[in-house]
Amino acid sequence: MRISGHCLIKDEEATIEYAIRSVINFLDEICVWIDPTTTDRTEEIVRSLLDVYPDKIRIIKFKRPMKNGLFNKPMARTHLYQHQEGDVLFKLDGDEVYSYSTIRHIARKIYSSKLKIEAWNWYNRYFISKTRFLDHRSMTRAIRMTPDLHWLPTKIHDFPELEDIDWIRDVPAKSKGPINAGGWTSKVLHIWFFHFPYRSSPIYNIVEGVYDGPYPEVFPADFDYSVLFPKVVVP
Repeated sequence: MRISGHCLIKDEEATIEYAIRSVINFLDEICVWIDPTTTDRTEEIVRSLLDVYPDKIRIIKFKRPMKNGLFNKPMARTHLYQHQEGDVLFKLDGDEVYSYSTIRHIARKIYSSKLKIEAWNWYNRYFISKTRFLDHRSMTRAIRMTPDLHWLPTKIHDFPELEDIDWIRDVPAKSKGPINAGGWTSKVLHIWFFHFPYRSSPIYNIVEGVYDGPYPEVFPADFDYSVLFPKVVVP
């Protein structure tokens, strides 16, 4: 069985190296599409990682798909998926980081499933500042790869005012419809990963319903945040 990383990125220089490094030893490949409108060092950083992991990282190129004047993220994901090889797709955003113990646990569960599971969910700690995150939001992050897998546009129910903003509208689906709508053979893993959208997306600076505590209560004891993002000035 092979696990193929799926990474669609734009302006992720602060986190992309750590995102890829945090999972790469447990995936068989990571396919990366870098948005050509990126304005920072994202592509340079990914290419430097390609030199280190030439057998695992593949940079995929295709034209930026548009619809009604907006970036068509679902179509971009579907294009990238068509270039991937393997049995399970592992969705990784450029601002997500996994601890070693978490990604090891995920990989073991996927490999031991023997492809009897269609989708795997686990929890997202979605940071909106250095010490504030939206707590425990279960998300589909790994999907069994089949010819009918694709992505659909969806409304952002939590942020209705942001529905037409670039880069935030897609949901995985198969012939039966959206995977998160139910009716799938799925498994929920009671573990979490760390998501840092506030670094590149100030629109997520909301203040309700969040944990507000020090990092030692959030990260595993062996997770050194000061090493994770040494060049980033945290507000």
